[in-house]
Amino acid sequence: MVDEENHTVAESGDPGAEHRTSPSLLPATLVSEPSERLIANPDSVVVTSDSMMKRLKADVLREHGLVLHSQATMLIHAMNAGEALLLVKKNLSATAFREWLSAGDQHGLSLSLRTAQRYMQVAAGAEEIQRLRATGAGRRADAATRDELLHNLSVRQAIAMLSRHDAANPRRVRTHGRVDPRVLTPRPILEATVRCVGSLTLDPAADPEDPDHTGATVAWGPEEDGLCSEREWTGTVFVHPPHDSPKQWIERALEEFGAGHAEAIVLLIAANADSPEFRMLNNFPRVFLHERPGGFAQPANLILVGSAVKPKQVAAAFRDLGDTYVPVV
Repeated sequence: MVDEENHTVAESGDPGAEHRTSPSLLPATLVSEPSERLIANPDSVVVTSDSMMKRLKADVLREHGLVLHSQATMLIHAMNAGEALLLVKKNLSATAFREWLSAGDQHGLSLSLRTAQRYMQVAAGAEEIQRLRATGAGRRADAATRDELLHNLSVRQAIAMLSRHDAANPRRVRTHGRVDPRVLTPRPILEATVRCVGSLTLDPAADPEDPDHTGATVAWGPEEDGLCSEREWTGTVFVHPPHDSPKQWIERALEEFGAGHAEAIVLLIAANADSPEFRMLNNFPRVFLHERPGGFAQPANLILVGSAVKPKQVAAAFRDLGDTYVPVV
């Protein structure tokens, strides 16, 4: 993992394997011209060319190298990489995206999914980060250049700014054609979930206004319909379902886990101990949260549907957020 503050890399296994940086990855220009045109208009682009995928990969790795070597402008390079990653993610399946990330280039360089998620997060929140930065300095965002606003700001600091803003400004979002009082999942819950089950593969009940909020490789909003029987839940899944239809999501989670499609499914739902759907989850570990997330009319809990993750692992990951209970067999 990258320490953006001190420009050091913590590795396991082969030291430096993920973040070796070749001098050839540090040119004067930031993004090559053809892929720059694609990134400027991502909604109208479908990338099918292998050569373009290779060019985008080179752009991402070059920008990643600059993140590690350019303290003053690291956030700008991270956003550049994130823009290219968002474009690639839009054009690949979850499995193909992970393979694209892990496949080394001609120098043997690759990028971890977690680092890619952080770059995509700051790219998606670029306008908000600039606005918050300008406000903190007592300036108007349109009165300063992007470089001026993002100068000497690390990736970690930018993500922390977004998290604080999300926590301080809960908002009503439109879900499945209705106004739903659900707010975005608090960042500490997502971070603890990743500590528990690893990087998230899928968010089948994503916020339509901010589908990348959970950092999952694949996010399905209302249009994709995560409950559709043709959509298979795979890998590690996080589900914060609409409050008016938890039963459907719980049933689907149990179905997908029973079919062996998903390794682990973490559900954030209300602690309705008197409801039949809640009792359907009695065989799985749960965390009763100390604080009620915004949008919940009653206490909430996280339930982990999975067999690979041990109860002690759940308790360790969520110990600062709630009390873990395990079923008595």
